[in-house]
Amino acid sequence: MKNLFLLFIICLSFACGNNANQKTDEPAQTPTASTPQLPENTSLDGNYCFVASYGVDSLYQDTTAVRLTIIGNKVTGTYDWIPAGKDSGRGTLSGTIADNIITALYDYTIEGSNQQEEKVFRLEDNQLVEKRGELHEVNGVLKLKNPETATFSAVLPKVDCG
Repeated sequence: MKNLFLLFIICLSFACGNNANQKTDEPAQTPTASTPQLPENTSLDGNYCFVASYGVDSLYQDTTAVRLTIIGNKVTGTYDWIPAGKDSGRGTLSGTIADNIITALYDYTIEGSNQQEEKVFRLEDNQLVEKRGELHEVNGVLKLKNPETATFSAVLPKVDCG
């Protein structure tokens, strides 16, 4: 009987000392549906290439090719838009990256004319997604007319830069 009483006391002390079911003042962590962020101190420095082709067959495809070099928060590169059977737009990108969002000035030539356009991309795992929407000209640069309602919709899969 003495052993049963001792066993009861031991069990009771473990049950009362268990903090697993106690409430805390800290709010519960809820997952969000945001773009995955890289851990701190993870560098994106390097070269990245992305290519997307759209069309009926290999002879009649529009191709977009982007090559980026990232060093710190600076981004440089090239952006080539090559539509099937039309004049292409080819040029350079120069901008910055913050929280996986790249904002760059695209300086390019199309149909023999020089143009400038602000490009916005989101860098994701194995793809680059371009923000698209209606454009308007501001001081000689084409920019998104309504950046808040423009959508990240043009997906360019990552490829080997080889």
